[in-house]
Amino acid sequence: MKKVLKIAVLAVFLAFWFCADYSFALDTEFHGRVQTNFVLRDPDGFEYGFFDDSEGVQWRNEIKFDITARPEYETQHRFWLDKIFLSYRGAYDAIFDVTDRYDGMREKSPADFELGRDDLEYENDLREAFVDFLLETENTSTTMRLGRQLVQWGEADGFNIINIVNPLDYSHNMFFENPDDLAIPLWMARFNYSMSRLGPFQNVGLEVLLVPDIRPTQMAPMDNAISTRSCAPYMFGFHQLKDAPLPYFGVLVDQTLGKLAALENLPPGVSLATLGSDVQSVNSLEAYGDTVKIIETYSNIDLQGSLMWDPPLDVHEDIAARTFDNMEYGVRLQAAYESFIANLYFYHGWQNDGAVDWSELARPRGTVWFKHPEQDMFGFSFNVYLPFINAVLRGEECLVSKMGWLDITGMNGGLNGILDGLLDDPGVQYILKEMNGWTDEDIDALRLPPSTTGWVSKKTWWHLIALDKDLWIRWLNPHDMIGTSWQFYWRHISGWSDDHLTAVFKQSDNYRLTGYFYTDYLHGQIHPELMLMYDTEGTWMTMASVKYSKDGRWYFKLSQMSFWGNGGWDRVRPGTGNWVDVNTSDFTAPYDLPSVSEVSFKVGYNW
Repeated sequence: MKKVLKIAVLAVFLAFWFCADYSFALDTEFHGRVQTNFVLRDPDGFEYGFFDDSEGVQWRNEIKFDITARPEYETQHRFWLDKIFLSYRGAYDAIFDVTDRYDGMREKSPADFELGRDDLEYENDLREAFVDFLLETENTSTTMRLGRQLVQWGEADGFNIINIVNPLDYSHNMFFENPDDLAIPLWMARFNYSMSRLGPFQNVGLEVLLVPDIRPTQMAPMDNAISTRSCAPYMFGFHQLKDAPLPYFGVLVDQTLGKLAALENLPPGVSLATLGSDVQSVNSLEAYGDTVKIIETYSNIDLQGSLMWDPPLDVHEDIAARTFDNMEYGVRLQAAYESFIANLYFYHGWQNDGAVDWSELARPRGTVWFKHPEQDMFGFSFNVYLPFINAVLRGEECLVSKMGWLDITGMNGGLNGILDGLLDDPGVQYILKEMNGWTDEDIDALRLPPSTTGWVSKKTWWHLIALDKDLWIRWLNPHDMIGTSWQFYWRHISGWSDDHLTAVFKQSDNYRLTGYFYTDYLHGQIHPELMLMYDTEGTWMTMASVKYSKDGRWYFKLSQMSFWGNGGWDRVRPGTGNWVDVNTSDFTAPYDLPSVSEVSFKVGYNW
């Protein structure tokens, strides 16, 4: 924090130094809010009984304020300091002191981007700190913004398709909070150039970003997320795996045994003569002998693919170093023709969301790495007013050159991740060497050439089209129109296998439909909102809220978020040993959110 404040003070000093010859006064604005938010969760979901069980998961007390200083010059200049902006947010989450449910979490952060309990209980964050310099001519304007800032790209609501500059913070929020509150600010240099007239265009603009600050999507603490229910309130995905069958691991073990059966000159004491590469049944495990004991004893799985106990789990981020060579950069080109506004985008950087490397999961203390591969994003967005229906049509599309996705087939038949982890374990080596007389050469003979580690890079396309239109529905609101927004979303992974056994959490195509509705009553004092999202794999998300504020100062907001539909682990296992009917919706696999519903009550004051 001290380093951040020093940089902010230095930026302000340089701003005044650049404009030392100018005579000006400062017009300052100071505004912010204080609020408290209590969240009650139904851990089984409303679909399976409305609050038949409940638990408090957040009692967050927050203060946020912004300071804007604008110089007022006595004379006009072509180049001047236009604005100084600082934004701060601090918070205390009392839920960690009123319940012992989260006492099992680690208290301190062990490394950058790997949070501890203290990071969730307290926040002390300089959100934004930047200065704007402005250069104007008769028909052009150039802005240089230096400092810690947020950038919002694209036209989508609730989806981050093109909007990938700032990673998101999921450590203490569910989805679709205020985009600025959810985004992680980054230190960067931002240049904007605009021209009022160029040929047939009313306006054209160019934006250039230089981002040396490399950060990943921020998740809640994940260590021990499988081994204990005492994981963070908003850590979804890992502890659900504890209850989920992982049949693909069972098949991979079968493949391992088949490979072992094909080996020659096996050490004495291990009989693999009965093994075959097409073994699918788990009814005659005795035939596997010591090999099965090794796998079941020293890995976190059994031959049916289920987690055998609550294994400890280490989760680490693998992030590119903050060097000049690794710096992210982007360009946005905008043009406006009458009511049609279009943007072209390019961004080179590192994947915000982690590509999960499971190759060391099968060790006695499993390790999961979040990799962040280098990638390029090419995008396009537009919005246009349609006067004949009094509506706005908007959309966006992008291609990411290399997006990391989990794919079990990338593990060389699944053998590297499991087999190498076993062979390197001291306990396994003791069994092989001391109990069975194996040598180092015998063990090395089982090793396989290096391969990918459970995730693969694929070209990925995102598409979105939306229509915004206000409607009169007078029986619902006789005084104000109902605002409506409709979106269709499609994600496509090029060259992806839809085999449910290996492409566990994603299918090549994912489609969603959203509807968003809002209006005002009593001259804006009461503001209800409703959002519905349908995933075509059979899952719904609903968000409903009502906010009351008499004068815009004090406000009270009651909200709910719930998920409905097919669970992520609904599997049918026929006699062939294959698992089918897997719901791979982003809501369900691996998060299984249909079992999560929340109600929150928020009270705050604006100044």
